[in-house]
Amino acid sequence: DLLTNIKKGTVKLEQLKKEELPEELRNLTLEQQKEYLDKLDQRRQELSRRALELDQKRRSYIAEKLKEDAKNAARDSFDGQVLNILQQQAGRANIRYGTQEKKKE
Repeated sequence: DLLTNIKKGTVKLEQLKKEELPEELRNLTLEQQKEYLDKLDQRRQELSRRALELDQKRRSYIAEKLKEDAKNAARDSFDGQVLNILQQQAGRANIRYGTQEKKKE
């Protein structure tokens, strides 16, 4: 990539021939080319920063969902479903089955 090579110093913009330049830079003056590449560099840095932010948000979201899923795993498992059905059937007969009552202070 031209921008990366210029930033590394392996390529000098002044030494490139017009034919070696990308199409969008060929009709620009040297100063305009530098401005264009500076804007492109700023845009890339902004996009990289945004991508890192979004990746962090994604990781946080996934971590939260995994915690929720771990909490719900017992309830969603086969044993949890059977217990839920038994609790519903016992509730019809006014029997509390396998529930813990919260103590009021």
